[in-house]
Amino acid sequence: MPLDLPSRRRLLQLAPALLWPAQAFAETAQSQAGPAVAYYSDYYSFVGRDAKGHVYLALDTNRGRDHDSYQANHFVAMYDEATGWVDLKGNVVYPNLGKLLDGLPASEHFSFAGRAATGTVITGREGGLKLTVDPLPETLHRQNQDGIFWIGGAPAVLDWNGRRLEGRVVFEYLQRNNFNYFTSKSDRSWRNFNGLYLMTEDGRDFYMHAHERQGGSDLTGRLVGMASWGTAAPVTNLTFRIVETAAVPYRTYRWPIAWSVGFEHEGIAYVLDLYTAERKLSGDWETGGFAMAVALGFVAARDGSRRMKVAGWAELLI
Repeated sequence: MPLDLPSRRRLLQLAPALLWPAQAFAETAQSQAGPAVAYYSDYYSFVGRDAKGHVYLALDTNRGRDHDSYQANHFVAMYDEATGWVDLKGNVVYPNLGKLLDGLPASEHFSFAGRAATGTVITGREGGLKLTVDPLPETLHRQNQDGIFWIGGAPAVLDWNGRRLEGRVVFEYLQRNNFNYFTSKSDRSWRNFNGLYLMTEDGRDFYMHAHERQGGSDLTGRLVGMASWGTAAPVTNLTFRIVETAAVPYRTYRWPIAWSVGFEHEGIAYVLDLYTAERKLSGDWETGGFAMAVALGFVAARDGSRRMKVAGWAELLI
């Protein structure tokens, strides 16, 4: 059975695993209770700013278990409004020596302290990178026999290259039972996934995703979202429309480049108008592709009572 939320960042696991001498990790192997086959993903989507502008960081750490074998990888993307795309090393498959699933194994590129629910510090090897994230609430929570999916947002600070960027993290957690994306040979189909991870100008969050894949248990939902201004909660009456697309040279598919999203939060109707500022290709298989886009726009109440700039990531698997 394919993942309900496509593991977009899993595409880069197709590269050969890096080999290096065993490290002395601080983590202790977790209990082996639970399914013999499992898959976990913790995804930190950061947007922050200082006097030089916005910086965007996306870091996903995936873990897998297939009976006695354990796997891990990172996907990382970074964009600096002042200088452009940042070639931050870390898109690697690496040994999960601590056999960690409910926890984040360190690699030669990133190490982790704390937990999402109580606060996290992520330390990177390059540029003095340190991402400090406040405790994350489970604002949008879904669960069934196949696993757990939840989304939450919290204040965060990124220290990097002598800069201190204050902003937000939208966090995405996925736990799949009886399925391991690293080792599964089953169908991995997806169709038109659009995920939006946004920070408002006054330091709140908006998240939504839409996808058109059929089948599976739909653990993550085909059209769901949450907002955190006022009372943080899932949004209701959500509608999603791709307003504009761009051709991909020598391909039959097109990239979404502008979106309109309607929703209700705290009894007020809103509309999000969003457009692509920058886009980076992360994978292409001729009939579709995976890209990370920096997206900018506005959220406005339909009654005129509120209007906010937003900035963040648009994650596309087409």
